[in-house]
Amino acid sequence: MSVIELTEPMDDEALRTVQFFRDRLAELERNWIELESKGFTVSGWVGHDSDGKFNTTGIPVSVHRLKGLYIDFRFFWGNEEPSHFFTVQGLIGKHCRDSNMVKAALKHNKRQWQRAGAGKKWHGLDTEEMIRAIFYGSIIHQAEDKQAALQNVKSVLSEPAAHHFLACTIWARTYPLRSLEWMLSPLTKDQQVVQVPDCFA
Repeated sequence: MSVIELTEPMDDEALRTVQFFRDRLAELERNWIELESKGFTVSGWVGHDSDGKFNTTGIPVSVHRLKGLYIDFRFFWGNEEPSHFFTVQGLIGKHCRDSNMVKAALKHNKRQWQRAGAGKKWHGLDTEEMIRAIFYGSIIHQAEDKQAALQNVKSVLSEPAAHHFLACTIWARTYPLRSLEWMLSPLTKDQQVVQVPDCFA
């Protein structure tokens, strides 16, 4: 592990964004622990049901309970959120312009985020489009312009499968989120540094 001093210190607003990110990630992780205690698992059988749609096991909780997970995840995915994954990545990059190690770590983290899509080899749906369709077509809003995309998801996946794949995608994206948190863990107002694994040297 290498400790990298920031090229320029973060001001109070940037530090508040970092703390908000930390707080929201802690809440997301508490949500996961509670879901797992109820039997939720990212593993399970995947196959076709009698309607020809993909179905899956592994969701012993209701869709209403999963909505809490989705709301917690939205803080890292919604474009207007200060704790958005790419906003926090950009914040680190902006304040560590002179470090090739930081740039390499952020590039790796971005790839992890983009590749974290569950079940695509079965259903063929684009991960971001699936999230948008379910979030804005039925969970958070019922946006008219997302109904066609939502129907496309429903034509391929049963409701349990759609929510299982979505929850598994969120689970996979907690890894790059945790990587960001780890990089930021030594950062305080009086200690303007981040840490990076030596493998990015």
